[in-house]
Amino acid sequence: MTNSVADIEDAGCIFIIGSNTTACHPLIARRVMRAKEKGAKLIVADPRHIQLSRFADVAVTHRLGSDVALLNGMMHLIIQNGWHAKEYIAARTEDFDALEKKVSAFTPEKVQAITGVAPKDLEEMARLYAAHPPGSLL
Repeated sequence: MTNSVADIEDAGCIFIIGSNTTACHPLIARRVMRAKEKGAKLIVADPRHIQLSRFADVAVTHRLGSDVALLNGMMHLIIQNGWHAKEYIAARTEDFDALEKKVSAFTPEKVQAITGVAPKDLEEMARLYAAHPPGSLL
């Protein structure tokens, strides 16, 4: 999780990856639904069809063990399209160029071959996550 439980309700976009949140963390799932009621975008990526998938703006079922490729593909698209927070990154990170180089290999087509997620879905996931801060990753 990238933030406190209390902050989930104030997220602009919530990305749930590989977590059956409703079954394993019902109190957190309630907060996700409250955020959704407030207008938050919801992205779900899980090899299973989980309950929160029904409420997601984008829900994908990716192959087991392909989480990292999916995340790298999203980062690639966010950087390639200039959707990242350049000033924030410049002020608070080191070696961003190394990350950019690493994820540049994860084109939508390569990610589809690894994960089974269609390029249009990957692009929509990246766009939603980048366009609706603050993000919450569960």
